[in-house]
Amino acid sequence: MARLEQLSYYPQLLARSLALHEAGNSHGAIAEQLNAEGWQPAKRRDTFTAAMVGSLLARQGLSPSRPVPSTAVGREADEWTLPELAYELAMPTVTLYRWLKQGKLKARQETAAGHPIWLVQADAAELARLKSWRAESRHLGKQGAST
Repeated sequence: MARLEQLSYYPQLLARSLALHEAGNSHGAIAEQLNAEGWQPAKRRDTFTAAMVGSLLARQGLSPSRPVPSTAVGREADEWTLPELAYELAMPTVTLYRWLKQGKLKARQETAAGHPIWLVQADAAELARLKSWRAESRHLGKQGAST
């Protein structure tokens, strides 16, 4: 593969790197964790580096030098950050954010280290509903592409 964006798991990689970033990990620690979990870069390297992690975070509009610790906020039962939920559902964080802005998700916003963090309420039933929506939206997208 020539570019990260061409990887089939690119949305999941973005979500995972963001979740690790929000947990307060440094770039080097995120790279080590991604490598330990078996994630692969697109080309020229077998493993991720701290600089590559910085690039992944920058692609998501984040200042890679300032992690946002999601653990610094009090959570209620069944609350997820957007990146955590995206990772759980194997879908892009931006899609969940769009659903949030459309009022399809029940969430609250907290601040940690001066940064806003969305906490989405999603118990087992809600996770099943979101997975169904995701499958439905993917199916509709494929239909629209073929017509």
